[in-house]
Amino acid sequence: MPLSAANVVQAKTGAIGGSGAVSANVTLDSPTLAGGTVTVEMYGPSVWPGMPDGWEFDGAKPAAGAILWAFRQSGGPGGETSWTWTNISANTWAWRVTEWDQGLDPVSPFEVNAGNQAAGNAVASLSTGTTPATNRAEVVALAMHYWAYTAAADPSRVFGWGPYTNGFVERDEVRLNNATGEVGVAWSWAFASSAGTFETTATVTNPAPSGNDTYYAMLVVYAATQPVVVPAPTTLATPPAGPVV
Repeated sequence: MPLSAANVVQAKTGAIGGSGAVSANVTLDSPTLAGGTVTVEMYGPSVWPGMPDGWEFDGAKPAAGAILWAFRQSGGPGGETSWTWTNISANTWAWRVTEWDQGLDPVSPFEVNAGNQAAGNAVASLSTGTTPATNRAEVVALAMHYWAYTAAADPSRVFGWGPYTNGFVERDEVRLNNATGEVGVAWSWAFASSAGTFETTATVTNPAPSGNDTYYAMLVVYAATQPVVVPAPTTLATPPAGPVV
């Protein structure tokens, strides 16, 4: 069955800026349904941020000093509205949490991921990188783009992500100050009905670029519940007629 935005039960964006916090309490507005899936695409600490019980880890980008993280709870118990990630020191955080119905494979939906990064004052766009080919069709690709300006925060500075290539559409975007400057995070997605590779490039709106700018991106692909293939019934050959007695 094709995946679409209609398979989303609920979603919410959250962030902790300023001097940061040791933990991030990721919340939804309504209790989750039993048997579904919850995904979290998170900007957070550059070391392992921990993970709530019953959750799985689906990737981190960049590989060294990762700050973009993907987590998932498959076939959840239902009735939950919050989960907590905890780090050893205070950090700024931003996340997009999405509850999916059972149209997303409730057992093992994860397919592939990719990531990319850039730095400096000549970045006009940023690709997520291209994933390996998926094994399954009917998928959703979740992309995340991150920008940081590691200098004094400047509320008058203009920055934004998008538009995006390859049919990706933005879901949400946040901007916040942190202890060393400013951060801008955007989440986009695309749905596809065939197996293959996935990539999106986001345009960078940054009229006053600086050598203090850094950019990261991550993409994670999840698959739909696959149809059950029922083999055709076997037709027994008619035995040859015996001799007439």
